[in-house]
Amino acid sequence: MFLFNASGLGVYENDDISGSDTQACLPSAYSVINPCPSSRGALGPLTAGIYYLAITRSENSPLSSSGYIFSPILSTDVVGPDLTMGGGDPVIGWDGGVDTSPDFDLIYYDIQISDTPEPATWPLTVAVFGALVLFRGKLRTR
Repeated sequence: MFLFNASGLGVYENDDISGSDTQACLPSAYSVINPCPSSRGALGPLTAGIYYLAITRSENSPLSSSGYIFSPILSTDVVGPDLTMGGGDPVIGWDGGVDTSPDFDLIYYDIQISDTPEPATWPLTVAVFGALVLFRGKLRTR
């Protein structure tokens, strides 16, 4: 599982939570209790923006024009982009798992987001619901 910013630059990646759990997990930047074990602590994006989550089969790594974007040593590593390789350039494709034997039998997945929206989004959410209620009331009076 990989996270990219709106420009296609790698933010961070993870393949397996642990040796016995082949689910991927990306830690939050702000959560006090992270569901993902990571020796590097919170790695998530620290700025608001548009981010893209890429989910691929095992051992299918993203490439930039300069090479591999991430270079984890173990599949359980949570790592940011490798700027000594292709991590400073946007993603242009995938290697197709050419360096390993991908695990093709794990083809189903769930996406779970464990953090709540930022506090600044709550007023916007309330305003949208308020507008919907008001609009619905006006439709009934016609």
